[in-house]
Amino acid sequence: LARQRSGPAQEQALWHEYLAAFPHGRYADDARAGLCRRSEADERSACWQQYLLDFPAGVHRPQAQRALAEP
Repeated sequence: LARQRSGPAQEQALWHEYLAAFPHGRYADDARAGLCRRSEADERSACWQQYLLDFPAGVHRPQAQRALAEP
């Protein structure tokens, strides 16, 4: 809804707020993956690596592994 109302920047801001308040909350897995998807290209690998450390059985693990396998 945030993206539809205010755009991607507002969506990212909400993910950051959510993670600051609930770092291991119900939607933390999704929020972190969303931030990784939207991160700058030079930061993306580090983001996905940290995602896998924090959520080793996360729902977005296959996507993280694919992203890290890309050259």
